[in-house]
Amino acid sequence: MSNANAAIKVLLSSRGTVTLKSRDHIATGGQGSIYRLSTDLVVKIYSDPKQFRSLALPDKIKILSKLHCPYVVAPLDLAYSEKKEPIGYIMPYADAHPLSRVFTNDFWQREGFSASHAKELAEKMRETVAFAHNNGAILVDPNELNWLVKFKGSNPSPLIVDVDSWAIGRWGAIAVMPSIRDWHSKTFDENSDWFSWAVVTFQLFSGIHPYKGTHPSYDRSDLEKRMKDNASVFSKNVRLNRAVRNFSLIPNSLLNWYREVFERGLRTAPPFPFETGVSVPKQAMTMRVKLSLATGSLVFEKMIERENDPAVRIYECGVVLLSSGILLDIFTGREVASSISPDAEIIRNNSGYIVLRKSSGQIEVSFVDESSRQKEILPFKAQARGILSFADRLFYLGEGLTEIKVHSFGSKVICSAGETWSALPNATKLFSGVCVQDSMGSMFAIIPQENKELFHVRVPELDGSSVLAGRAGRRFTSFLRVTKSGEYERLDFTFRKDFSSYNLEVVSLDQPELNLAMLPKGVNASIIEDGKLLIHVPSTGEKVIIDDKNISTGMSLGNAGDHVLYIEDGALWRLKMK
Repeated sequence: MSNANAAIKVLLSSRGTVTLKSRDHIATGGQGSIYRLSTDLVVKIYSDPKQFRSLALPDKIKILSKLHCPYVVAPLDLAYSEKKEPIGYIMPYADAHPLSRVFTNDFWQREGFSASHAKELAEKMRETVAFAHNNGAILVDPNELNWLVKFKGSNPSPLIVDVDSWAIGRWGAIAVMPSIRDWHSKTFDENSDWFSWAVVTFQLFSGIHPYKGTHPSYDRSDLEKRMKDNASVFSKNVRLNRAVRNFSLIPNSLLNWYREVFERGLRTAPPFPFETGVSVPKQAMTMRVKLSLATGSLVFEKMIERENDPAVRIYECGVVLLSSGILLDIFTGREVASSISPDAEIIRNNSGYIVLRKSSGQIEVSFVDESSRQKEILPFKAQARGILSFADRLFYLGEGLTEIKVHSFGSKVICSAGETWSALPNATKLFSGVCVQDSMGSMFAIIPQENKELFHVRVPELDGSSVLAGRAGRRFTSFLRVTKSGEYERLDFTFRKDFSSYNLEVVSLDQPELNLAMLPKGVNASIIEDGKLLIHVPSTGEKVIIDDKNISTGMSLGNAGDHVLYIEDGALWRLKMK
């Protein structure tokens, strides 16, 4: 199973013999590997089929296949070897966000996710857990990686995966992520499931684990001890950073239940229904600065603010996107375009902007004339699983990673397919300027740079962990991962000029937010905690921490060229040194 190029023949009762190739591979980890069969089906092949059969797991799969709930990604049927021996099973393909992504302020900001959406999602997650219990199953390990979320602006829906690890019948619990484990229980049962549900749904509302934050009696790494001691975020000595969302977003009855669960050891199902018809306003954030204010060595300058139309994304080419889809020039405030989606990639091109978006598996490339604001869809079509930009370069993921070349002939703009680099289409995740590929459990970073360069780099430090976010700069790449214990870490890679080696620094985080700006001149700015701005020059290793009470983890950093920008409370600001 270690050869990424090996083909595997699988016998399926519904479609006969199927050959699985490297391009079909999605991910490897835990008990086996997952491959894409079609647009709506995947197959899981166990790493040790003999153990799969010796533990009578095929019988368990048959029982689980009878579970029918719209939010449960249950097995559908067994998969067999050519010798007709069970080696895995097929299940629906789940194309959705990991729940940990929905925890972030960045997701709420870009996707228009709200407290009412969080309540609806939590209710459906409660319904899912109750469904399992009503069918004699214990979820055991419903951590934030085993929950996925479908969301397109309204009606969020959960999907629970890894169903084959549920405890049901004579098959007991296997393992649980420590960050959601009920350390006060010696068994896995309905109450331990509800405790796990409490942990992940509290993060959904607030953005932080209920036993995180700074406590004077515990180190940052003392998560397990704090869980055992009931030293939660509700303890009076805990200090939370300003990126944590206000607890008033949580329905009162549920908030009271969380307090009893995390502080006093209550173990029951959550109150239901949650409060309805009650609007709980978000506590107003303290206004940090006026239009322009110098504090210490920093100057905070408000650039753009539109009532009821918050800024949601900053582009390096010098534009900012509002929630309404309006695109504004950051430095003039002039409207550039409209009807732009937050998942679009945008670069500058001579007299305008190139906008790349993906819809229903197809990419669309448009040119927006800066003067007339006219938008022209360019005659370029391709099937794609994702899109990517770095500096002034655009890419799409098809059978490989292909660059889109933009050509200007006076006022005429055309696009063509440029060079294609190797990338497994189903096993490659695209982030901000960087990709991560799972090659049968071995992780590689695919990193574009300037001057037509692109590098494949083996990054064993990412093996066995789930990468949640990534961002690339010049010779510098940062990844956010969740470890097997449920901790969030930022991994900062600084590369040599030829990308033949790198230095690595690991930073522990309270929340799954990758909050940093990477400037073309090779300087990075990041915020790890309130009141401190870290300036880092990766090429020299130089670091400077600037203390300023106005620096907040609630500031979502970005850049336009070498200008450090941030979005806070829907307004766009520029951050400058005096």
